[in-house]
Amino acid sequence: MENLIAQIAQTSRLQTLALNRLKALLTEVVGNAERSAVLFGGALQAHQKECSFSEECATIMTDAVGIVTAPNGSLSAGLQLKEIQSSFGEILKASREHTLAAAGKFSNTMLMLDKLAENVQTLGELSVRILAELESSGQIAEKTNELAHKAIQEAQKAGFAGQGFSVIAGEVNKLAVKNKETAANIIPVAANLRNEIAVCLEYLSSCLEAAAATERSLTDNAERISRLTEGIERLFKILDQFNDAGRGVTLFADESIKALQDYAGIAQNYMAALHQLQKMTNRLKSALAQAAGYASFLTETDIGIGLFIDENLPSATNAANGDATAYHLVLPGPVQSFDPLFADDSASAEVCRLIYGRLVDIDSAGGLLPGLAFAWESRDESREWTFYIRKNACFHDGTPITATEIAESLQRVLSPQLRSPGSWLLMMINGAVDYLSGSAPQIEGIEVVDGHTLRFHLEQSYQPFAANLSHVACSILKIRHADQENGSRKPVLVGSGAYLLRGVQQQSRNALLLEAFDNYYKGRPFTGRITFEINPDRGERLAQFLRGNLSHLRLSGSQIRQFHSQSLVQRTVFGTFFAGFNLARPGPWR
Repeated sequence: MENLIAQIAQTSRLQTLALNRLKALLTEVVGNAERSAVLFGGALQAHQKECSFSEECATIMTDAVGIVTAPNGSLSAGLQLKEIQSSFGEILKASREHTLAAAGKFSNTMLMLDKLAENVQTLGELSVRILAELESSGQIAEKTNELAHKAIQEAQKAGFAGQGFSVIAGEVNKLAVKNKETAANIIPVAANLRNEIAVCLEYLSSCLEAAAATERSLTDNAERISRLTEGIERLFKILDQFNDAGRGVTLFADESIKALQDYAGIAQNYMAALHQLQKMTNRLKSALAQAAGYASFLTETDIGIGLFIDENLPSATNAANGDATAYHLVLPGPVQSFDPLFADDSASAEVCRLIYGRLVDIDSAGGLLPGLAFAWESRDESREWTFYIRKNACFHDGTPITATEIAESLQRVLSPQLRSPGSWLLMMINGAVDYLSGSAPQIEGIEVVDGHTLRFHLEQSYQPFAANLSHVACSILKIRHADQENGSRKPVLVGSGAYLLRGVQQQSRNALLLEAFDNYYKGRPFTGRITFEINPDRGERLAQFLRGNLSHLRLSGSQIRQFHSQSLVQRTVFGTFFAGFNLARPGPWR
């Protein structure tokens, strides 16, 4: 039913677009007809027909839009538009015929103009010849006048006997003068005639060009009308579909009402979702308010990592100094957090990797190694991942590590209260987004198959999922609460890695003591104890190493050049480095 309603809406949109295009084409036809009527009176009738045609089409379009937008338009629009089809087609046909007839008239007019141009050209040539003849006549008259003067002079010399000849010569002279005057008057008239003919020729040339342009315009109009006719035929097909859809709506009126009721239900659900979003926003505000309190929780938790907490650092440090198997290291900066969720600096990550284990480990070359999971497999194009947990793995308090504890630890990475920076590592799990937003009580995609089998269901194919689990933020731990003298219960993070944290100097955290875990699933580490000192001074760290106080020292680039002649151990270190580009400042990156 929803598809049927969508089809009706789409058909209505197509109809409106087609009628708008029709109106635009007809407006162009009217404009061309008006320009043609200015040049030739014979196009006036075709122009009026096209104007009438455009008005009728505009009226039809208005009626059609009114039908579609009427309250009962969805039921009757198709039938009424079908009735308009016949008269609409006749108007198109008549307009096309009138346009073609006008084009024929213009063609005949152009032939007549061609003949007229030839006649005017001939007239111009004749006027030139007349002008030449008149000029010749003037010259002859001038010579006649000269001869007459000579005749008079000869007659005067002859005396009375030549009196008659003198009279005749005088008359000839008068005629010659009159002929000369007449020729002089005709010459400017002929010159003006020639100029007028030249202007007429220029005007006729412009008319011929305009007529040719009008003929091309009318031909284009005829082609447009032809294309318009084809477009209307397609429009009629759409109207037929619209008509069928209208009958379908009539037959399934009950289903339409039900679909609208369902839509109303969807709208109510949408409003409920908006209210839920408002609640989530309020929860986010409260989570920000809890951040300060959680910082205090981290401070207390850092002290209590491990099964046995040794708060007497001096004695622990002395014991480490007296142990020949102790390994002494130095860190360039303090450990910001012993909670792996927030170990996003190099010092914190290095220490947390020793205290906590992970399902998957990674070597210096980036290869994956078995961790707490001795094997894993993926199916369904990497959308389903299954991990098999070691049965001999246990936490630092001696309790066994099961699939349930691992699921709880990884669910903590997505805790909406903690908001770990590493939550992105598990966001591809089904339900992770809802759980992180606080709208779901648990993560749907984490499945505990049995005590030592854990399965993840992802929203989409994601091949590097196992590599994500090797990140320090995905370390496995559990939280226990230790009783305090004041009656309170202190949260303690219990590790699962090769070493336990035995001592921390609280004031500046400038010394740490780690002790090997005897029940580590890979066996007790060869190095019994590891001590970390915090010293940001590169030169002082080098001096301590040269005095023999450090077991090894990481060298900088300049220090490597300083000790290039000595035996150096080179090893590839797996890590991530960051290069930031300030795009706000002018430069090549903008």
